Amino acid sequence: MPTRASMSPVVKRHERDCLSKPKGNIRAKSIGRRRVLCVDDDPNVLAAMQRSFRRFPIELHCAYHGMQGIVEAVSRRPDLIITDLKMPLASGEELIDCLSRNPATTHTPIVVLTGQAVSRKATRSLGSGVHEVLEKPLVFDDLLEAISGWIDVDFNVR
Repeated sequence: MPTRASMSPVVKRHERDCLSKPKGNIRAKSIGRRRVLCVDDDPNVLAAMQRSFRRFPIELHCAYHGMQGIVEAVSRRPDLIITDLKMPLASGEELIDCLSRNPATTHTPIVVLTGQAVSRKATRSLGSGVHEVLEKPLVFDDLLEAISGWIDVDFNVR
């Protein structure tokens, strides 16, 4: 078992980012808008999310890999996180594990979007941080239904 002193600087920084609390009050939002973080390494998925959410009271932030997703989640404190599972620089599983252990993000609902077929057993193995699992290709109305189950958003505003 490696000791803390023998860990690489990257591992130490990852551990620090997972467990650190954001500085200051960066959670303030405009009234009626909800902050959502979407983490996916496919730029087409992120572009589709940006186009689709534009007409709703959602402030969408994007991250292009798992490590960026961890940093964005800790710094921006979103109301909900949408993540893929297979990504470079920290997988969706690592992101979920890290955020579920961080006191600043442990209660943030996480919706998993994945191209992999996911069984109920596999969903349970992702841990208590996962609130919904949706498979790609995604029907956007299914995502809206999943989101509305976890955060209060008026999706009738178009």
